[in-house]
Amino acid sequence: MISASAAAAAETGPPSGTPQPAADEKPQSDKPGAEKPAGDKSANDVVVTARSAGIARDPTWRGGAVRHLGRRALENRPGGLDASFRTMLLQLPGVTKNAGSGGEVFFRNEHLGAQYRLNGIIIPESFAAYGALLDDRLADSVDVATGALLPEFGLRTSGVIAFDTPTGRFTHDADVSVYGGSNGYLQTTATVRDSIGDLNVFVSGTFLRDQGEPYAAPGTANQVRDSADYGNGFAYASYNFTNASSLTAIGGLESFNYRIPNTALDPAVVGLNRQGLFDSSALDQTQWNQTRFAILAYQYKSDKWEVTLSPFVRHARTRYAPVAGGTAALVGGTVNDFVQSSLVWGGQADLRWKVGDSHIISIGGYFSEDRLTGDTVNRVFPVGVLGPPTGTVSRLVPVRAAITTRTWSAYVQDEWDLSDALTFNFGLRYDRFSGLIDEDQLSPRANLVWTPTDTIIWHIGYARNFSPPPIELLGGGILGALRNTNAPFINGTAAPVVAERQHSFDFGVEKYVGAFTLTLNGYLKLSDSLLDLQQIGDTLVQTPFNFARGENWGVEAAISYERGPFNAYFNVARGQQRGRRITSNAYLFDAPELGVIANQYIYTDHSQQWTLSGGGAIELENRLGKLTPSFSFEYGSGQGANRPINGVANIGSYPEYVEFYFGLGQALGKKPGGRQPMLRLDVTTEVYFGPVSGVSPLSSRTGYRPNTTVSAGLRFPF
Repeated sequence: MISASAAAAAETGPPSGTPQPAADEKPQSDKPGAEKPAGDKSANDVVVTARSAGIARDPTWRGGAVRHLGRRALENRPGGLDASFRTMLLQLPGVTKNAGSGGEVFFRNEHLGAQYRLNGIIIPESFAAYGALLDDRLADSVDVATGALLPEFGLRTSGVIAFDTPTGRFTHDADVSVYGGSNGYLQTTATVRDSIGDLNVFVSGTFLRDQGEPYAAPGTANQVRDSADYGNGFAYASYNFTNASSLTAIGGLESFNYRIPNTALDPAVVGLNRQGLFDSSALDQTQWNQTRFAILAYQYKSDKWEVTLSPFVRHARTRYAPVAGGTAALVGGTVNDFVQSSLVWGGQADLRWKVGDSHIISIGGYFSEDRLTGDTVNRVFPVGVLGPPTGTVSRLVPVRAAITTRTWSAYVQDEWDLSDALTFNFGLRYDRFSGLIDEDQLSPRANLVWTPTDTIIWHIGYARNFSPPPIELLGGGILGALRNTNAPFINGTAAPVVAERQHSFDFGVEKYVGAFTLTLNGYLKLSDSLLDLQQIGDTLVQTPFNFARGENWGVEAAISYERGPFNAYFNVARGQQRGRRITSNAYLFDAPELGVIANQYIYTDHSQQWTLSGGGAIELENRLGKLTPSFSFEYGSGQGANRPINGVANIGSYPEYVEFYFGLGQALGKKPGGRQPMLRLDVTTEVYFGPVSGVSPLSSRTGYRPNTTVSAGLRFPF
């Protein structure tokens, strides 16, 4: 989600009787490149990881690669808390942005892999590619986990982003802020954090207007109607009944309004009820997205037991409409007024039992039901036997569709300390998904974490994963209704989308050398029915499809340094994802393309071979308060849309790029807890090495913004 500024969290000590971190607990680095020790007992043991007044806990991160982001890292990056949380994720190894849809990020070149949690509570998904439903200003720290994780983490497993709130009672902390700059960018926010007795409360609101980057990528410079309005509200309240139990309510709403960019004199746009060129600069493609959600969670914690019970509900709605001069325009000879809504309800249940000094046994389950409805009004021309339109008068083809899906999950796992240096984690997970078809899978998982000394940690693991597709409504019904028209469905094949089944292998090592931390991680993922997404026409809505087979491998290396007020980090990742043979929703592709993909692997359109990132910050005391200069960068070798394989040219590719971020934050005053005005000045510079090739100039994927942007802001506490 798009996030904005907030005052730093200021908290008092936890109430009497709250479990405390062990005295020998190793403090976690706040550097974006730092990895959280996977086998560190103090970092993972159930007894010492209290969060939010000692009730909620850290997820169990034994095995896999985990990067820990403390409050200091969130505040001291370019843009500070005014920057999108997405920019923070892009500073982690193996995380890339979507070149064709600027709001989405990928973990290890995988679509649909992100899962968000708050104090161990699962946050329901929004529509695909629209990000998290959380406000990161609430977080005291964030852990990002990848790799072969334990059975309790399922369905979306390529990246788990876990937010933790501050420990103890919240101290009063409120602010308003204004932040803006180039491209008509303006963001206003307000936050309040406080406690009333045993009740902790956090409330925030944001409004943002951006006239230069709603899902924009590099392209031609003559884009028009490229803007977005965004607003959100978020609320969190947690009441402690005792030192061992709490009831937490989480809720929020957000609204996006995109005006999708287009170009003048585009041959893909024709006038209503006639064929031929049309002034496409008058085309006003608009998409609205709205999401609301609510969660109620009961959590209990003692020396031996932990319990989480958390029902939730989420409603989301999106609409797309191309309009020109108050009337519908035809894009590619057709037009769709598209409305889709989703109502999801469900819940999670988790139980952890500490057995002696060597075992932590966990069991749990998850259930959700999703009712998706859609209405599409299609304006098309009839076609003759040979294919071209037979007339100049279009006709309306309304299509209504609905589907209900259900997901059941259950797991059991044991975290077994074989010795002080070796931990064996293993378990089983069962998932069942019902929709157009019924599917299920029993998934074994296991990993070893070896800590031979205090300065090195090794891990190796295997996980069998089951990932259901996001439900979608395009399929046989719509294809049948649009037969014998010029609708852009290339063929009539719409086999149902199925769940992806994956074998995931993961290894890694972390080494501490003085103030330096060095990490190396590698992975191999072999998939049946690899899931991918295809954009529906010129909307920002994506529909899933399957490759019969998929392969994904990569290596990630990171080095970080932290001493006193200074920190720096550098990450490099090499990886790729490929798929072969389309097995569902083949109507999205033409026959030659399907023929090529049927016989050989192609790179997925979000696969990026090389990714580099790095940066640093330093805190400097001065007469005004504290000045924090910061710097970061990210480099990508470029994603391709079906890159050429074995000499067969497909659609094209995006260029390699590098982005530089420079930031200055000046705190005005020296009050404890960060309660002082904050001035910010930030500069972003983008460099693209080559043109975008093989992409329709009408698509939102060819948006443009200037190479350099300047932003400034003021946050004022009250």
